[in-house]
Amino acid sequence: MPPLPQVPDVMPPMPQADQGLLNQFAASQGAQDFGLIASFDPETGQYITDLGELGFTGDQRFKRQTPEEFAAQLAPKPAPMPAPMPEPMPMPISVPQPRFKPEPMPLPAPVMPNMPSLPKFPMPQIDPMGRAAAPLTRGPVNTAINRPAVGMRGPGPRIR
Repeated sequence: MPPLPQVPDVMPPMPQADQGLLNQFAASQGAQDFGLIASFDPETGQYITDLGELGFTGDQRFKRQTPEEFAAQLAPKPAPMPAPMPEPMPMPISVPQPRFKPEPMPLPAPVMPNMPSLPKFPMPQIDPMGRAAAPLTRGPVNTAINRPAVGMRGPGPRIR
């Protein structure tokens, strides 16, 4: 039997970094605001993010992620679905609801009784003391009450 040909040792291909993902991470707002740096480790096939600018030290300084995890954190997040509207309460069929509230009709204005007409004769004048200053009859009866005479005889004015 012929000897089997020797196959040279073929190394499996090394994982390659997706440069598009690294560029997308570097252009992200969070990486720019906080000075984060991401790199790819070909020996482990993982992406490594340096969190030292955020104050992490020791084992927590480097965040290791698989390519799927690293790509998932850069994927746009879908907008949350709005909450469904509650179902409206059905109106009862047996009791119809009025569309508007009718206003009551206004009451008719009360009829005023006939007021007595003013008398045809002149009304008396009332002085501040409550006495009638003029007669209730027509004509120039007792005109002295309405028009007192002032006499100019003697040392001063007098009322007669």
